[in-house]
Order: sequence, then structure tokens, then C-alpha cells
Amino acid sequence: MGLDFSGFNQSIANSASALAEISRRNEESLRAVAQANQERIEREERMVAGAEASIAQKQLLEQQIEIILKQNELLSDNYAKLKEMYDTQVEANKEAKEELKRSKRSNLIMMIIAFIAMLAAIAGPIATIWVSK
Repeated sequence: MGLDFSGFNQSIANSASALAEISRRNEESLRAVAQANQERIEREERMVAGAEASIAQKQLLEQQIEIILKQNELLSDNYAKLKEMYDTQVEANKEAKEELKRSKRSNLIMMIIAFIAMLAAIAGPIATIWVSK
């Protein structure tokens, strides 16, 4: 009565080998899924960090633009004041030039009058001497 278990042992060995292969493939699949999940998580973290950096940069740019707009307002006010001062100075210079012209005319007239008065002063004694002769 000899039972031959060699085929049975072979069948068990083949089943164990197949089970080990299935287990190995399952572990590889689980590792691949875990690695894919880890890469997805890292990619999402980088995307979130990039988005947060973009938001921070946008806020910084908005602050800078606000500061620049305020500076432009101040510069515009300063320009208006400087233009007003320049226009006032131009008007003052124009008036000063006109006053200088009037002053020169007045001085010329006074010089002519003084010259005539000097001639009259000199001519008076001369005329007196001539008349008395």
C-alpha cells in the first residue's frame, strides 16, 4: 500500500510558488501605488506651496503698487506747486523787465531835464552878461 505523494507535493509546491509570485506581485503593486500616492502628495504640496507663494507675491505687488500710487500723487502735487511757483516767478520777471524799461525811460527823461537845467544854469549868467553889455 504505498501512496505516492510526490504529485501532491509537487502540486503543493506549484501552488506555494504561484502564491509566492502572486504575493510578490501584490507587494510590488502596493509599493507602486504607495509610491504614486507619495509622488502625488509631494506634487500637490509643491503646487500648494507655489500657490501660496504666488498669493504672497501678489499681495506684495499690490502693496507696492499702492505705495507707488501714493508717491505718484505726491509727485503730482509737488509738480503742481513747482509749476505754480515757476509761473509766479516768470510773471515777476516779466514785471521786473517792464519796470526796468520804465525806469530807464524815466532816467533818460531826468537826464535830459538835468542837462537842459544845466544848460539853463550856464546860459543864465552868460545871458545876463550879454544883456548888460
